[in-house]
Amino acid sequence: MNSKKIISVWAALGKWSVLVLVLVLFQQCQKTPEILGPLFLPEGFEAKVFIDSIAETTRHITVSPNGNVYTKFKRTSEEGALAALQDLDRDGVAERIEKFAKDKSIMGRGYATAARVYKGYLYFSSELAVYRYKLDPKNLVPSGPLETVVIDDHPHGMHEHIGKPIAFDNKGNLYVPFGAPSNACQNPKRTPLQPGMDPCPQLEKHGGIWVFNAETLNQTQEDGRRYATGIRSIVGMDWNSEDESLYAVVHGRDDLYRLWPDRYSPWDSAVLPSEEFLKIEEGDNFGWPYCYYDQIQGTRVLSPEYGGDGKKLGACADYKPPIMGFPGHWAPNDLVFYEGDAFPDYYKNGAFIAFHGSTNRAPYPQSGYFIGFVPFKNGVPAGEVDIFADGFAQVDPILSVRDAVYRPMGIAFAPDGTLYIGDTEKGRIWSVKFTGDKSKFGTASLAKMEARKLLSHFRTPDPEQDHLGEKNLTGGKLIYKTYCAACHQRNGKGASGRFPPLDKTDWVVGDKERLVHLILNGMEGPIKVNGEDYNSMMPQHSFLKDVEIAKVLTYIRSNFGNQASEVTVDVVKKYRESNSKKQSKSKQDSIQSFCQKINTIKEHRKNSDLLIFARVESLILGKGMVDALRRAKAYRKAGADVILIHSKEKTPNEIFEFSRKFRKIVNNPILACVPSTYSKTTEAMLVKNNFQVVIYANQLLRTIYPAMIKTAKSILKNKRSFEAEKEIENISNIISLFK
Repeated sequence: MNSKKIISVWAALGKWSVLVLVLVLFQQCQKTPEILGPLFLPEGFEAKVFIDSIAETTRHITVSPNGNVYTKFKRTSEEGALAALQDLDRDGVAERIEKFAKDKSIMGRGYATAARVYKGYLYFSSELAVYRYKLDPKNLVPSGPLETVVIDDHPHGMHEHIGKPIAFDNKGNLYVPFGAPSNACQNPKRTPLQPGMDPCPQLEKHGGIWVFNAETLNQTQEDGRRYATGIRSIVGMDWNSEDESLYAVVHGRDDLYRLWPDRYSPWDSAVLPSEEFLKIEEGDNFGWPYCYYDQIQGTRVLSPEYGGDGKKLGACADYKPPIMGFPGHWAPNDLVFYEGDAFPDYYKNGAFIAFHGSTNRAPYPQSGYFIGFVPFKNGVPAGEVDIFADGFAQVDPILSVRDAVYRPMGIAFAPDGTLYIGDTEKGRIWSVKFTGDKSKFGTASLAKMEARKLLSHFRTPDPEQDHLGEKNLTGGKLIYKTYCAACHQRNGKGASGRFPPLDKTDWVVGDKERLVHLILNGMEGPIKVNGEDYNSMMPQHSFLKDVEIAKVLTYIRSNFGNQASEVTVDVVKKYRESNSKKQSKSKQDSIQSFCQKINTIKEHRKNSDLLIFARVESLILGKGMVDALRRAKAYRKAGADVILIHSKEKTPNEIFEFSRKFRKIVNNPILACVPSTYSKTTEAMLVKNNFQVVIYANQLLRTIYPAMIKTAKSILKNKRSFEAEKEIENISNIISLFK
């Protein structure tokens, strides 16, 4: 740390604050200080525990004109998906809470990123939809039906940035992001040294903001229009009435060091890239995935997936920069512009931002975990970000995300000027009021908050002094640190709701082959570990050598409170070979040979009712999209009427990508699919993506087995077939099928 900077701060703060700074610096040297206590706020502000605590925990908060507080749960329960809270005596503490919204369509959908009151309606979101209830001024809980405003009808399942924050302008428009379904448009996702797709096909329907009519129900993305693009992940968004503009806070990409260890250091990956504060105008392009913002250099730089090394700019100057860049991984998860008069004038028209806190800064301290404030003047930031409310984590440094007692998430203002802050870990909500003299509020009132900027969860870490992990690691510990610690944390405890823990779970200490399978193939979607639900994505790590996989799995199975046996190289090698054989059982004929077969069938076809289906196995066999398109084009030219594209993915993303690209090179092709692994996909979704034929042979064949078992059990039980006859088809009907 610059000593001149410390001296200047001391001089400005006075004797009392010097003592605070000395304590702070002493604590930093100790590496394990505790800063337990109430929230730290600027002079004149007071915080109370509004409610402690909601079991389902909350993500976002809103307040109605009559002062009722509404929260959307992080985890839904049988009691509902939302809660209504009332402070009857206006003392800053809730006396009444009612949980509601038990509609089946939103149960289990907990990844909420919106709660807003607009024109008498409570708007809120789940992962795949924006809903609303009509508010009743006479009742705390809405009594009308649940209405769907916008539904995400893409058959992508649960991709990485699926949340639906919302904002309203003053003209009746509703703004909804459709987040990017990957980290940096790689295929496979999050794979080291894997280049990004160029152009990125995900930008066609994702990675941007769409605008809708706020009053129209049952809209899909096609009913809106794209407002802006090149935006990875928005969780907080608001309309600034002062300059009539849309603003958003954006999560920057992850894994610079894990994915590109030859170009970035762990320190680079901890502090970069920037979390961005955007002013968004229609038609803007902010450059994801081709570029990211480096707040240290103050410019966009080329992403490593597209040839960048942290210094190359490429064409990044062509994309709009943010109005402010925050350090990497602070996780800005809510944004509200303050328009009231209850706070001192300093806060008027400024932006309050909830920094939920990082999970992937290891081996450096985790950062964020506070409520920030950015002053504005005439629609432009008038200073750097302040710490407005701090002390949520209750420990500094924060080694791993689960060390934080509280993590701020939702923020909302009531008509009387009360600020509500919600927490996602314990379900606590605070009410914050200004009780001081507004006329005396000034720089001195912010002194103790400025002092807190020296704590490790705010300041930029020193590459050496703040390094919390062991250095010069080898073996499984080094591999874990490089590829695993960012998500599962240095202590193996993971992050609530996202990354499961590694301690004393059957996923780790149980079946070795399942564990090897997980490393080689990855996993995406909901799972339950030690009784807690998680929903995220673990990328495949098949690029690791057998010996590396054996070492890291042995390390995990013998640490973090685990005492399981080692995973040998032979176990990994045997499973990899077996897995490879399974994947390669089906082999494609050469293009030339297959086209000859199509021609032969075409020449001998006597009836035009006979359709020639050409099945493309390229995606199944890992040959890639280019091979699939090349084969399909050749088969179509040879005379195939229908192209059957097959995929083993659990979502239809891959076949939809094929459809889009194939239709650009072949006019009006007839496409068929076999939705075995992506069975949740509806026919409407398939039709929308230009599939005319859906084959359910797999499902029909699989129904035979349980029917045979049932019949066999009946025969064995009754020692005859008479009882089973009523459950089986008449033989004459079967014969008639062949006439």
